[in-house]
Amino acid sequence: MSRVTICKVNPAEPTSVSFLQEVESIFDRIKQRAFELFEKRGGTVGNDMDDWLNAERQIVFAPPSELVEKEGSLEVRVAAPGFAADQLKVSVLPESIVVEGSAEEKQEQKDGKIHFCELSHRDLLRRFILPGRIDPEQVYASLQNGILKIVARKAAAVTPVQVQTEKAPKQQTATA
Repeated sequence: MSRVTICKVNPAEPTSVSFLQEVESIFDRIKQRAFELFEKRGGTVGNDMDDWLNAERQIVFAPPSELVEKEGSLEVRVAAPGFAADQLKVSVLPESIVVEGSAEEKQEQKDGKIHFCELSHRDLLRRFILPGRIDPEQVYASLQNGILKIVARKAAAVTPVQVQTEKAPKQQTATA
């Protein structure tokens, strides 16, 4: 099992702002492509998720994944075959997790004519909007057998403060 680097994203830091803008730019391209697919289908309502997933597949490698909520934690599993731990980056915010990967395979020239090669460069990108807040300081990631496993502790629940007020004494009305 290999440890994967976790980057805690603070939206107030300039480097984080740059990262967030880059990710948003990619998702804007996906959104635009999904809309194009929607229009190409004649604008019929009901297949928006299919349009989004098709657009995502056309722009980036969005691997099969799962998000499981457990008591006190959220667990994300991402299929990342062919990626090494040092080729993956997990960025965390209280409301989301972003997985990025970049792998480049160097192919030796073999005897024979290559008709096509899909093994050269792969970019992976997946963003998970979480069903609840997490503690970015309590996130761990590991890669084993081509599966990236991210475990994030849920943020402590904020308990609303009950404010008690004194009841005003009832006023009695005088009857004449």
